[in-house]
Amino acid sequence: MGKLMIPIQNKQTYSLPDDLSSPGTDRIERDFDRPTGLPFANETNRAQLLARFVGESESVLWMKKFIEKIAPLEVNVLITGPSGAGKTLVAEIIHSLSARSGKPFVKIDCSSIPEATFELAVFGSEKDLSVGMDQDRLGKIGEAGGGTVLFTQIGDMPLKVQRRFLRFSETKEIEKLGTKSTIKADLRILATTNRSMQDLIHKGAFREDLYYRLNVMFIHVPPLRDRIEDLPDLARHFIGRMNPRSETPISGISNEALSLLSSHDWPGNVRELRNVLERAGILCAGGMISAEDVRMALRETLADPLPPAMAPGQTKTAKRETVSLRETLNKIEKDLILDALRKTGGVQVEAAGMLGLTPKNLWKKIQKHSIKLDRSPASGTQKDS
Repeated sequence: MGKLMIPIQNKQTYSLPDDLSSPGTDRIERDFDRPTGLPFANETNRAQLLARFVGESESVLWMKKFIEKIAPLEVNVLITGPSGAGKTLVAEIIHSLSARSGKPFVKIDCSSIPEATFELAVFGSEKDLSVGMDQDRLGKIGEAGGGTVLFTQIGDMPLKVQRRFLRFSETKEIEKLGTKSTIKADLRILATTNRSMQDLIHKGAFREDLYYRLNVMFIHVPPLRDRIEDLPDLARHFIGRMNPRSETPISGISNEALSLLSSHDWPGNVRELRNVLERAGILCAGGMISAEDVRMALRETLADPLPPAMAPGQTKTAKRETVSLRETLNKIEKDLILDALRKTGGVQVEAAGMLGLTPKNLWKKIQKHSIKLDRSPASGTQKDS
């Protein structure tokens, strides 16, 4: 089977275009209560909705093609990736490209609801004065009737609630607190997590049967450091969003500033980039965002402030410190990959799932770290090179 080749446009100019009001590209992540898409969106609408996830890197283009394929399907989808990468946005796009786009999109943050009230908030309750229920409560799932319900941070769902949720995911029937009767719920389930679900299962913190029920389809949103070629487009996108709110519009960003941004590791991903650019935009006070504006904005985001502009004699020392940090991070990444391969007996698909990576990205990292796989029939392990 031949490999699908997707052309990637090579951006050379980083000045801002006159018209920055491209439809559908208004944010990376936000709480979302009203649907924006249309049932069975035409080709133009699909392109506009997919363009909300800014980027043309290989991993992003692959992800968008996959989203197009699964969005119309009535299947559960598990979306993984680090914090700030855009998981909620991916869920919104899936909803907007589906036949349910005219119905509610309800988000439930599993990490923010107290365990004691989780079932009440999610499933609702019948009025029962004997137990203090003075009125009927619809519950978040009930609010999503006919639409889509997104469970963010699904790995934080209390263990005692997971059995009830597993039954609901299988039957789509809601059993409110205070009653044994059930109500049929017509909706689609999406879930996101920034944690290793395999680790949670091994620790007994998450039910394996519920994991497989949710993981009918799987999407991994790559961290910004793995698609750094998208950074110029993201920078222009965020600057365009800032201009309508600014008294002194920003005309663009210098190549030196982009180079400095590209050298950052971005542990906070796209959300961190947005915050840095907003600070840099304030510091530049109109005109072109410079490398010094970016340096000052980055200094505020780091636990250890960046040094001021270095004198010639300081350059080599600073470079050695940067290399040392990069080597340390690479060693940590390599150790995590080796550990996952050992735990899964060298099965790369399972190891990728444990690490929150796509199999293709895992293979790239295996090659990057020169990890030698033992191909002998009697062994599924790997060798540390």
